Amino acid sequence: TVDFSDNPHFSTMPASNYWQYLYTLESLDFSRTNLTGPFPASLLGTSTPIKKFLADDTNLGGPLPTYISSLGLQELSLRNTRMCGTLPDFYFTDVLRKLDLANTAVSGTIPSSYARWWDHLDLSSTRLGGTLGPFTFHPTHPSYINFASLPALSGSALNFSNAGRS
Repeated sequence: TVDFSDNPHFSTMPASNYWQYLYTLESLDFSRTNLTGPFPASLLGTSTPIKKFLADDTNLGGPLPTYISSLGLQELSLRNTRMCGTLPDFYFTDVLRKLDLANTAVSGTIPSSYARWWDHLDLSSTRLGGTLGPFTFHPTHPSYINFASLPALSGSALNFSNAGRS
């Protein structure tokens, strides 16, 4: 784990050759730093797949790159950033279980691949719309899904396979 969170002096992502020597790197946390620029392409230079990338409350901006779905992330949180553009389609990976893009300028429609089981999915207060679902919730594992304040959302079908959990 590399944790730069809550460090106001951190603003630039290390170069890709920095990550290639961290063979057991599983988690990167840049939350509440002054990290700026686009989503870091230098993450492609890691020697092992990163499982968790957190950059909440930073100045990361620009469109979400298409390669983001090939990183093998289990958790991606970019809440309260300047990220924009459309959502990448995670149709060929079921590894990603937590995605938080709340309070960003991400826009367009929510891909049909998002209608699957999530531990945590927060797309609230974005510019997303379209038709959702059906979403199926795991029968023994609680899920958190938040679509609050989406401007043009319709057709949400939620299937609670265990009504006792939410």
